[in-house]
Amino acid sequence: GHYTGIDVAREMVEWCRAHFPDDRFTFELSGAYSRVYNPGGDPAKPPRYDIDDASQDFVFSNSLLTHLLEPELGGHLAEMHRVLAPGATALMTVFCMDHLGEALGGRWTFRHRVGEAHVENAEYPEAAVAYSLKTRREACRVAGFVSIDVIAGRGQSLVRAG
Repeated sequence: GHYTGIDVAREMVEWCRAHFPDDRFTFELSGAYSRVYNPGGDPAKPPRYDIDDASQDFVFSNSLLTHLLEPELGGHLAEMHRVLAPGATALMTVFCMDHLGEALGGRWTFRHRVGEAHVENAEYPEAAVAYSLKTRREACRVAGFVSIDVIAGRGQSLVRAG
């Protein structure tokens, strides 16, 4: 098999390139805009992964959707759907307001709002972003996913979509 990793943080990509064999692993630097993690990116340009359409058997997103406001959220979900092979699955970690329960009030409050997003820090909203279960499902549907399960977790939940 082959693994392709994408990140907006140059130091993460460089570390992975130095520590994983390039015959089975590829690591790409994303040019996607993030005020916190990649302020040099173009906010007007939607994310585009350097991956062929319908070519991936599995897409795993760890702590990406937990940092995206609505416009970027839709763009990344659409890209995940675009690269996913027919019948394949995407698994994504998220903060889901409906599942946070007792985690709220401790480390996380998500007391600020930016559109549909609940954010932890008003000054740096992308630092931690949560959405309602309804908003999560709708964003996945708009991106093209048909099968969408949101699995409650402690702190972060999982979205399984195909």
